Amino acid sequence: MAKWLTILAIAAALLWSGWWVMGSQAVSRGAEAGIAAARAAGWRVEYDDLSVSGFPNRFDTTVDAPEILAPSGWGVTAPFLQVFALSYRPNEVIAVAPGQLTVATPAGPVEVTSDDLRASATVTPSTTPELERATVVAEGVTVTARAGGLALARGQLASRAVGSPLRHDVALSLSDLAPDRFALSLIDPEGRLPAAIESVELDGTVELDRPLAAGAEPRLRALDLRRGDLRWGEVALDFAGRLDVDGGGLPSGVLTLEAEGWDVLLDLAVGAGVLPADRLPLVAAVLGAMAENGRIAVELSLREGAAFLGPIPLGPLPRLPAPML
Repeated sequence: MAKWLTILAIAAALLWSGWWVMGSQAVSRGAEAGIAAARAAGWRVEYDDLSVSGFPNRFDTTVDAPEILAPSGWGVTAPFLQVFALSYRPNEVIAVAPGQLTVATPAGPVEVTSDDLRASATVTPSTTPELERATVVAEGVTVTARAGGLALARGQLASRAVGSPLRHDVALSLSDLAPDRFALSLIDPEGRLPAAIESVELDGTVELDRPLAAGAEPRLRALDLRRGDLRWGEVALDFAGRLDVDGGGLPSGVLTLEAEGWDVLLDLAVGAGVLPADRLPLVAAVLGAMAENGRIAVELSLREGAAFLGPIPLGPLPRLPAPML
């Protein structure tokens, strides 16, 4: 009996080893196919080495010195990138970023350092996988760019496809978001607010023009914002609404806003260049007449490339970057 058990154990080990070897080769081929698809779509993808390890229970993929640049000008350069998956669930992965990397943007490079930056994702089991759900978690992040920088204590972004690969429920949560001293002096020159934004939370559904997949650069077509929340010292802002985005990245729609500390918020809008300074007295007078117990509830109309408070134009709208996700 012991002899047969030994034979069965050896056979099982050989079968599992064979499965792992075939699986690791499939993971390697899948990664190379994804890179080839991205290159065919116009992406620049370079790296020193791609290897798969983790026998017997995991597929651990390590890419050394990746340099990735999308046609839109967004990209990333890092000393390494690691992607982990269980050998019996290869379509569920965890990606871990190094403590320092460089993000390319159309406006120039951005240096990112972090204590922890990782993502988990589930993709469709296919030769051309599409994203089903994902979560990004960040702690101790510092972002530095030519235009300024910021620090983030904690952040989480979660996404889940709902009914279609073009629709995703998205939730964002940020805690202790601190602009650098220079940026803060521009936004809040009088120093009326704390150095860090206590919290930012968003919950909504995004609609894309194409699925999230290798080599794709989806553009945001619409945002159904169920809830937005910002807390910063005496400023409390709640907002919601639906926005449609045209091919040029301009949003249109209606946002409902409820705010406390709205006078400080107006000063911030002027400092950030969102509200022209010459319109501040008129807008402040209108909102002051609407305020009840220091709180306002208004609707902002976004149309024709500008934001309007009733008939009063507030200022031009920024174009949303592409890709948005």
